Amino acid sequence: MPYQVHIAPAAQRDFKRLPLEVVRKVDAAILDLEQHPRPHGCTKLEGSEDEYRVRVGDYRILQSIKYLSPEFQHAARIGLTRGDVPC
Repeated sequence: MPYQVHIAPAAQRDFKRLPLEVVRKVDAAILDLEQHPRPHGCTKLEGSEDEYRVRVGDYRILQSIKYLSPEFQHAARIGLTRGDVPC
């Protein structure tokens, strides 16, 4: 069953600033989250019940899986590991 992925405004701004080759990889990873909300390598963030990070090269997608409905999740931020986004 596919999930619905909502991209937060902050993540949309992050996405627009990425280099083109990274955009393609991050876009593919976000589309994959619709089918696999917790893919291999997905790490739960400490101190959180519903926040995870997904590694895409040197970048991370921060997501929170909100069970507002059975098929909903939320991509919160996208950024470099080093300083852009607290990963």
